[in-house]
Amino acid sequence: MLTQTHFIQSILHSNFFLSLLLFGHVARSGPASDTRRAIAMPTPSQWKRAPGRPQTCWLSVVSKDMKDVSIPDAMVMAEDRGPWKRVVAAHATSQEDMLLE
Repeated sequence: MLTQTHFIQSILHSNFFLSLLLFGHVARSGPASDTRRAIAMPTPSQWKRAPGRPQTCWLSVVSKDMKDVSIPDAMVMAEDRGPWKRVVAAHATSQEDMLLE
Protein backbone atom coordinates (compact mmCIF):
# COMPACT_ATOMS: atom_id res chain seq x y z
CA MET A 1 0.00 0.00 0.00
CA LEU A 2 1.32 3.43 -0.93
CA THR A 3 1.53 6.05 1.75
CA GLN A 4 0.87 9.68 0.97
CA THR A 5 4.63 10.35 0.90
CA HIS A 6 5.23 7.52 -1.56
CA PHE A 7 2.36 8.74 -3.71
CA ILE A 8 3.79 12.27 -3.87
CA GLN A 9 7.27 10.92 -4.60
CA SER A 10 5.91 8.75 -7.41
CA ILE A 11 4.19 11.77 -8.99
CA LEU A 12 7.40 13.81 -8.79
CA HIS A 13 9.32 10.89 -10.27
CA SER A 14 6.81 10.58 -13.14
CA ASN A 15 7.09 14.30 -13.91
CA PHE A 16 10.89 14.08 -13.95
CA PHE A 17 10.82 10.99 -16.17
CA LEU A 18 8.45 12.64 -18.66
CA SER A 19 10.57 15.78 -18.60
CA LEU A 20 13.63 13.73 -19.60
CA LEU A 21 11.72 12.09 -22.43
CA LEU A 22 10.54 15.47 -23.69
CA PHE A 23 14.07 16.86 -23.41
CA GLY A 24 15.36 14.01 -25.59
CA HIS A 25 12.67 14.71 -28.17
CA VAL A 26 13.57 18.42 -28.27
CA ALA A 27 17.31 17.69 -28.43
CA ARG A 28 16.81 15.44 -31.47
CA SER A 29 14.86 18.10 -33.36
CA GLY A 30 16.84 19.93 -36.00
CA PRO A 31 18.91 22.96 -35.00
CA ALA A 32 16.67 25.17 -37.15
CA SER A 33 13.43 23.99 -35.51
CA ASP A 34 11.45 26.59 -33.62
CA THR A 35 11.46 24.50 -30.44
CA ARG A 36 15.23 24.09 -30.37
CA ARG A 37 15.80 27.78 -31.11
CA ALA A 38 13.33 28.81 -28.39
CA ILE A 39 15.05 26.85 -25.63
CA ALA A 40 18.50 27.96 -26.72
CA MET A 41 17.60 31.63 -26.97
CA PRO A 42 19.00 33.70 -24.09
CA THR A 43 16.55 35.67 -21.99
CA PRO A 44 16.90 39.43 -22.50
CA SER A 45 18.39 41.07 -19.40
CA GLN A 46 15.57 43.62 -19.13
CA TRP A 47 12.90 40.92 -18.75
CA LYS A 48 11.52 40.35 -15.29
CA ARG A 49 9.67 37.25 -14.18
CA ALA A 50 6.33 37.68 -12.47
CA PRO A 51 6.24 37.15 -8.70
CA GLY A 52 6.00 33.46 -7.87
CA ARG A 53 7.49 32.28 -11.17
CA PRO A 54 10.63 30.13 -11.10
CA GLN A 55 13.90 31.97 -11.65
CA THR A 56 15.35 29.19 -13.81
CA CYS A 57 14.21 27.96 -17.20
CA TRP A 58 13.29 24.37 -18.01
CA LEU A 59 16.52 23.73 -19.91
CA SER A 60 18.60 24.83 -16.90
CA VAL A 61 16.65 22.53 -14.60
CA VAL A 62 17.10 19.50 -16.88
CA SER A 63 20.81 20.25 -17.36
CA LYS A 64 21.31 20.55 -13.59
CA ASP A 65 19.43 17.30 -12.98
CA MET A 66 21.61 15.52 -15.53
CA LYS A 67 24.80 16.86 -13.93
CA ASP A 68 23.50 15.56 -10.59
CA VAL A 69 23.42 12.05 -12.07
CA SER A 70 26.88 12.41 -13.69
CA ILE A 71 25.82 13.29 -17.24
CA PRO A 72 27.59 16.57 -17.97
CA ASP A 73 26.36 17.32 -21.50
CA ALA A 74 22.79 16.06 -21.75
CA MET A 75 22.04 17.88 -25.02
CA VAL A 76 24.78 16.00 -26.89
CA MET A 77 23.84 12.65 -25.37
CA ALA A 78 20.12 13.12 -26.06
CA GLU A 79 20.77 13.67 -29.76
CA ASP A 80 21.42 9.92 -30.06
CA ARG A 81 18.15 8.23 -29.15
CA GLY A 82 19.46 4.78 -28.17
CA PRO A 83 21.91 5.85 -25.46
CA TRP A 84 19.48 8.51 -24.21
CA LYS A 85 16.68 5.99 -23.74
CA ARG A 86 19.06 3.72 -21.81
CA VAL A 87 20.09 6.63 -19.54
CA VAL A 88 16.46 7.60 -18.89
CA ALA A 89 15.48 3.97 -18.23
CA ALA A 90 18.42 3.45 -15.85
CA HIS A 91 17.58 6.64 -14.00
CA ALA A 92 13.91 5.63 -13.77
CA THR A 93 14.89 2.23 -12.35
CA SER A 94 17.16 3.78 -9.73
CA GLN A 95 14.42 6.23 -8.72
CA GLU A 96 11.85 3.42 -8.40
CA ASP A 97 14.25 1.50 -6.16
CA MET A 98 14.58 4.55 -3.93
CA LEU A 99 10.78 4.89 -3.74
CA LEU A 100 10.37 1.29 -2.63
CA GLU A 101 12.83 1.65 0.24
